[in-house]
Amino acid sequence: MSVIETALLMFGGMDLFDALCHTFGTMATGGFSTKNASIGYYNSNYIDWVITFFMFLAGVNFLIHYRLLRGNFTDLKTNKEFQFYTATIIVTIVVFTGILYWAGIKPIDQASEHFQHQPRMVEHLEAHIDSENAKVSTPYGSFRRAAFQVVSIATTTGYGTADFDIWPNFCRFTLLFLMFWGGCAGSTGGGMKMIRILVVLKMGGRELKKMIKPHLVAPLKIGGASMDEQSVINIGAFFILFVGIFVAASLVMTLFIPDLLTSIATVAATLGNIGPGLNGVGSTQTYAWIPIPGKWILIICMLLGRLEIFTILLALRPSFWKKY
Repeated sequence: MSVIETALLMFGGMDLFDALCHTFGTMATGGFSTKNASIGYYNSNYIDWVITFFMFLAGVNFLIHYRLLRGNFTDLKTNKEFQFYTATIIVTIVVFTGILYWAGIKPIDQASEHFQHQPRMVEHLEAHIDSENAKVSTPYGSFRRAAFQVVSIATTTGYGTADFDIWPNFCRFTLLFLMFWGGCAGSTGGGMKMIRILVVLKMGGRELKKMIKPHLVAPLKIGGASMDEQSVINIGAFFILFVGIFVAASLVMTLFIPDLLTSIATVAATLGNIGPGLNGVGSTQTYAWIPIPGKWILIICMLLGRLEIFTILLALRPSFWKKY
């Protein structure tokens, strides 16, 4: 897939170096670009769709890719995580497209706060908003930008073609929630992974049924197969730990960042391994201004998120090292 994407990007006008770098950033869902404006630098309809497609593939379980290459297409019909992942992305894109086209981008009331860490001058805000509005002024333009940013954030890649931090609040906060979800298990994406989100949702549904029927014995099923109860407990524990670390780290970050939303967004973006967040760490801004103690907190969040918490916590236990 990397070879194919590199070739397609070169066909779209990138040189070999840029094509390779952006391919590696896509397939590894790293999102690092050789350009300050990320993928938006190219302003290319073709490049946007190539990278959108491969970001989506990078968020899919690689076992599914392997089976597809061997001619086994049953997973597309039976794999509930893949279906949940695909449905989440499609529904979000459709909703965003409608909101961006009909609502557009409104002027920011507190421009000085929004641009407090932005090298661009505040008086350029109006021109910037006009430029961003032009990107979503047509149904297709809204669809193109919505598709790219939803897939980028949902897969935890982090590339950008638009300043989604000035999109309507519904879109901004939906993207913030997607930062936690991540791609499928067995993909290169970060976050909690779609299968865990699906299991947690089913756990909630099962508990509601038990409140109505206290003696109900209902094994949790995914795709018709019953899950081992210990696996369900492990996923529940991971979810609680993930949310607990997010809350604790967000509280600590408020000691270094006066803006509450920025504090929350920094932790969400680093714990989920996305990169860009909201407000002070929005899609056109950086983490450079954050005080050094805050950076150390975010470094820990990145490690915990990438290694999925349990690995780090296990390595911190003295008993783990005594065995080896």
